[in-house]
Amino acid sequence: MRSLHSYASYALIPSDGSRKGRCVLKDPLFKQIAKALQCDIANHPEWVRLPGEGELADQFGVGTSTIKRALQELVEADIIVRSPGKGTFVRERVSATGMIGPRDPVKREDRLVGVVLPGVNDPFAMGLLQGIITALHQEGWQALVGLTEDRQELEAEVIATMRRRGVDGLLVFPAEGEMYNDEILRLKVDRVPFILIDRDLPGVAVPCVSANHRQVAEEATRFLIEQNHQSVAFIAISSQYPWSTSSVVQRIEGFRQVMEPRVGDTADYIWTRDIIETPSTGWVGWLAARLSQGGVSAALCNSIGDVALLMKALAMLNVSCPAQFSLVGFDYGLCPEAVAGAYWVDQHVSAIGATAAEYLRMMLDGNAVEKAITVPAELKRIASAGVDATEVTARVHPDASVI
Repeated sequence: MRSLHSYASYALIPSDGSRKGRCVLKDPLFKQIAKALQCDIANHPEWVRLPGEGELADQFGVGTSTIKRALQELVEADIIVRSPGKGTFVRERVSATGMIGPRDPVKREDRLVGVVLPGVNDPFAMGLLQGIITALHQEGWQALVGLTEDRQELEAEVIATMRRRGVDGLLVFPAEGEMYNDEILRLKVDRVPFILIDRDLPGVAVPCVSANHRQVAEEATRFLIEQNHQSVAFIAISSQYPWSTSSVVQRIEGFRQVMEPRVGDTADYIWTRDIIETPSTGWVGWLAARLSQGGVSAALCNSIGDVALLMKALAMLNVSCPAQFSLVGFDYGLCPEAVAGAYWVDQHVSAIGATAAEYLRMMLDGNAVEKAITVPAELKRIASAGVDATEVTARVHPDASVI
């Protein structure tokens, strides 16, 4: 990875500005250093790695605490992005319109697109893949599908393998909890066209296609309150990394936006795996114990997995849904355990997949695209039991090669 050069040539300037240099610096020490770094960064490519804190401290002759403050200034100004354990990088420069690109067009008519997914064992991923394959098939393109098992290290291997296979572009549904991946960063550095799906990566200016997670969580929470539920919980127990998965964080933000004016601190209403060590009773037992304390009579569930846990906990308490307990579940209507009369957020996952394929086509054609691309979601009432995911398997795989 390329790095910026030494900063030893940058003299820190007294407050009277008497010394002249490449930048006129009259601010506090950390601001002077931030401006010096910014001046040099402007002349370097995106995603170049900066020296470490210790090296910068030696070059500027200051302590690491001063360097930390200087780097934080640049982070807040969207000039750099920091990734723990990985380094500090020059952030991609996004235009004032929020558009990314354009890039040189890929002229191959018979294009090969890499599709990177955590798996195809749940309705959400299968719906995405169905939408992607249908859209690519209409273009006459081929798909190479790689499954990561929701593991970042395997995801890196899959992306590297796809690049060796000569894919023209990629559609990537990042692993859960992912904040950074070397192979994804290399895609940026090498200007390979790719689109993220559902989960954005902080600080990486890459187009991402998803539902508007925050907005739909606000609407779902508001809906439950309008059903005369004073206390609503947000449940994300089945997610191992709720606070580092962008879609979950955005949903929690939407939930808080509605609940905080009503209850103040929402900590007692947000039930995520990190709030307690894995209990000996299991998560179903923990949920049942929590619900038995009373107060909460409705929940917004982050995933189908959370719906399944909640339904089992309610059954332990002989509480029926939706007669005695109301819930809204993301993609719950696709779940075999869906209960007639309950509500769910239909993210139109096939449309998300097709939209991602369409925007990748635009990138391959050399067009600029937006950073955030949202597909409208809908709150729906379940009329009958959900669809078993295995019923759509045969419609997904025939047009795709799998690695």
